[in-house]
Amino acid sequence: MANLNLADSTTTASNGTTASATPSFAQPPLDADEFRRQGRLFVDFIADYYTRIDEYPVRPAVAPGFLARLLPDTAPARPEAADALAAALRDVRDLILPGVTHWQSPRHFAHFAATASNAGALGEALAAGLNINPFTWAASPAATELEVVVMDWLGKALHLPETLLFSGGGGGTLLGTSCEAMLCAIVAARDRKRAGRGPRGLLLRPDPLLLPEGRAHRRRSPRKLP
Repeated sequence: MANLNLADSTTTASNGTTASATPSFAQPPLDADEFRRQGRLFVDFIADYYTRIDEYPVRPAVAPGFLARLLPDTAPARPEAADALAAALRDVRDLILPGVTHWQSPRHFAHFAATASNAGALGEALAAGLNINPFTWAASPAATELEVVVMDWLGKALHLPETLLFSGGGGGTLLGTSCEAMLCAIVAARDRKRAGRGPRGLLLRPDPLLLPEGRAHRRRSPRKLP
């Protein structure tokens, strides 16, 4: 494992005494040349991983708590003096990869089909570099409008009715996980079911009940919707 420096830093007062100081985690940003060099290390690492992915067991042969025994009890106070990134990637190779389920393996058939690709990894890198947070149109007009366009593209590819597209008065959104998608679908179904409220807010229909079948997603269970 990488040699992590966990020692506290010290400061020297005007009278010559020293005192412990809180270590600083701040590091100067990478200049363009160093960013390119380190980026190549990441690309090479990912490319090698995809090249050899079928050599890994799909499910790791580890027991709960295995990783905590291999890592320090506290976070490093400062990075290594040597090439810290290369050392960190070695740790990923030697400590992390043996303990993960390899979802992109050609022998992985659980949960979902393969959900990523090396082309997707490059797209993620671009998204991380731009670091856009389009929670409103003003926060990032182009990103917000791109989502609208892409959702209509996807809807048309799935032959959804025009009423479910933005162009037809409907719409959708990109979500990060299947759990988020299920939650949005359940909330939409609940609100549609409750659309028949009377003038004083009384339900004209029974309370909705979620009844998933036996092979449903593990995040779902029978329950009344609030």
